[in-house]
Amino acid sequence: INSTIPLTQWKDIVQQYPDKIIDVYSIQLVRSIIGRGLYVLFLDWWYQRFPQENIYVICTEDLRDHPDETMSKISSYLGLPEFDFTNVTNKGMYNVGFHTGYDTVTSWEEIQEKSMEDVYDNISNVGYKVELSEELEKDLKAFFEPYNERLFQMTGVNCN
Repeated sequence: INSTIPLTQWKDIVQQYPDKIIDVYSIQLVRSIIGRGLYVLFLDWWYQRFPQENIYVICTEDLRDHPDETMSKISSYLGLPEFDFTNVTNKGMYNVGFHTGYDTVTSWEEIQEKSMEDVYDNISNVGYKVELSEELEKDLKAFFEPYNERLFQMTGVNCN
């Protein structure tokens, strides 16, 4: 591990792709685009320390598209009493697009006024939209594919 491998779990990535160099001015940008998307590397640690039945994985798409059902499943998994989440989920989404944090809701009306692409563009953790060429997008999808497959095998959850 050295200055070109910022996180120890990236060692296998660098070894697998020796001809790919990530040379950008901001390591935060690299972590935001690539590092945070390698969920399986982070979950490896948790699965090594806790039994699989003690870990519950959900897809953010399910939380976005089916919030009441997803929240009910989480509550059930945690052994909490049934609760009607519609009074919260009907208001909109939290920590997205135009309002960060969980104290301000982005209404469904506000979300529908903009395209979902605009909503997601405003979520950027780097503070600006990162333009990807078609070639880079294709490379990134190919890069993530084996990690996502390993994630699906580990968790039994497929977030397509």
